[in-house]
Amino acid sequence: MAQRLAQRSGFGLVAGGSRRGLAVLSRQWAKAAVPVEQARGKYRVAIVGGGSAGVSVAAQLLRKLPASEHKGVAVIEPRDTHFYQPYWTMVGGLGLDVKRSGRPMEMMIPRGVHWVKDECATFDPENSRITLAGGQDIEY
Repeated sequence: MAQRLAQRSGFGLVAGGSRRGLAVLSRQWAKAAVPVEQARGKYRVAIVGGGSAGVSVAAQLLRKLPASEHKGVAVIEPRDTHFYQPYWTMVGGLGLDVKRSGRPMEMMIPRGVHWVKDECATFDPENSRITLAGGQDIEY
């Protein structure tokens, strides 16, 4: 039973299982994202957090916005590893390895989105501005 559940989850959790799930996301974009050295001063959309919700919103925006506006989307995320937290319920319930829940962040952020590898220090929604931990201001 546990083996069938693990195989259905699509994360290659057991020997012979497929490697789908989060890996499917990375294959959709074919190339890895590269963090930008210096963020642009202004983006049309700035997404704070590269978790499942942030990555999903970025991917949806790429589908809806014209290609000319894709560089106007930024994901602000300091971590190198994306952890798929719903997997953690299977760690407790099925005894699976928590280390298998992590994927390289560059494989999760959609190609074409600016990955700003820094922490968000402050929000200033009245002025549509975010200040990063490194001191840079980003307008949106």
